[in-house]
Amino acid sequence: MKAVIMTDGRMNELHPFTSSVPKSMLPLLQKPILEYMIAWLKQHRIYEIVIIGFDRLAHLNEYFGDGRKFGCHITYLNVDQEPKSVNSFEWLREVASETIVFLNDVCLTEMNLREAIHVHMIRKSPCTILTKESVKVKEKPLMTTTNTGQFVQVKHDGMANQRIPIHTINTDIYIIEPGWINSLKTLILNGFNKVESPIYGCYVTGYWRPIKAVHHYRQAQKDLLYKGFSDRVC
Repeated sequence: MKAVIMTDGRMNELHPFTSSVPKSMLPLLQKPILEYMIAWLKQHRIYEIVIIGFDRLAHLNEYFGDGRKFGCHITYLNVDQEPKSVNSFEWLREVASETIVFLNDVCLTEMNLREAIHVHMIRKSPCTILTKESVKVKEKPLMTTTNTGQFVQVKHDGMANQRIPIHTINTDIYIIEPGWINSLKTLILNGFNKVESPIYGCYVTGYWRPIKAVHHYRQAQKDLLYKGFSDRVC
């Protein structure tokens, strides 16, 4: 199994921190965010990593190289299209010849990925999304799952006509099968309600901190400094 990490170049939400380096290379206690993500993947026996970049991918290549000194193998794929364009996911077909872990954004996490992969295999799901309980995070959309773990229609208020709804947050980490690439493109570009094939969520224990804005970045620094690795998302 391999991991595919979607990186980016300039993110306005983290300006001015990203004026000179990509978001994935922002330092957390003197190590870039991406180095923590690679270490997390290695903990779960994933050593083959593909890094996708739309802008300033050379920064990552210069630091990580082929990944040998980090105990993994890294390849890079530069994509010319805008991240939200229809054609921007065609590159994924080149690397998705097997089950992959797809990370659609950078984060700091200690979630139990092996547990999610195990659930994915047992369910024989085409797509499993790692989820966390919704507490205070307003930046991520609420989703609703049935008691079997399958997502049902997502409404703006997060509610659905189900007897046992469980409200969760999409962590932007997916386990997907090769035949699900078109649906992944639809999901990311148009949302859950436009995806016709089944999607399953797997609540995973462990710390997860999205890094999408300045306050996320500052909080991640504090979490590492003071060992504040709570299972709660706040």
